[in-house]
Order: sequence, then C-alpha cells, then structure tokens
Amino acid sequence: MTQITEMKGMTPKRVTAFHAVGIHTAKQLLEVGATPLGRLKLADETCLGLAEIEQYVHQADLCRICDIAPAHAHLLYHAGVTTIPKLAYRRPEALHEALRAQSPRTAPSIDELQQYIAQAKRLQKVIRH
Repeated sequence: MTQITEMKGMTPKRVTAFHAVGIHTAKQLLEVGATPLGRLKLADETCLGLAEIEQYVHQADLCRICDIAPAHAHLLYHAGVTTIPKLAYRRPEALHEALRAQSPRTAPSIDELQQYIAQAKRLQKVIRH
C-alpha cells in the first residue's frame, strides 16, 4: 500500500494537510477523492488547490497497479495517462516513447508498461468526473 509520503511531489505541507483529515495512504485518498464533490471537500478541508488534489487523486488511482512505483505513476500522469481506464487502452511502445522523452533514466520499460496495461484492463473505473 502506497503511503502518501511516497507520492512524487508530496511536500511536508501537503502531507500534514492530508494527515489532518485522516488520509495517510493512496487508497484512502482515492476513496475520498473519487467523486467531484469529494475532491472539492478535500480541497476545502486541506486548504490545498483543487488542481493539486486532482493530481494526487489521479496518481493514487494509478497506484492501484501492483508494483507500480510512485515515480512511474507521476510520469504517467504527466504524459496524459491520468486514470486506469486511460492506461488500459494505451499502446506500450508509444507510451514508452512518450515517457522516455520526459525522463529517459526513470521511464518504465516496455515490459513493465505491458504489465501495467494488462492490470489496468482488469481494474474497474473508480474516479468519476
């Protein structure tokens, strides 16, 4: 289970804000932030921006993939793969190229992406817009 402290870009201020509302894991963040109303409520309760909340909720969604590194979830998010359904229908080769262009040294391999995509196809959609 991914702790929010492991999520890429999570600052001590953000960690403190999430902990203050009882959120310690990516799973808890996803449960609370899965709906638009939940994300608005989180933004209000944590005094964080809605865009920040959405970014972390989307990364938490990607963390549902077994063995995905939080850094890989961060890279995927910034490559436009923001949710499990969006990952499920990506071509591993094309996605690999996009991720390597972003971060050549830390991009997941094509084999890892194939595994992520296969798992994404089996997972249900959680985030509602």
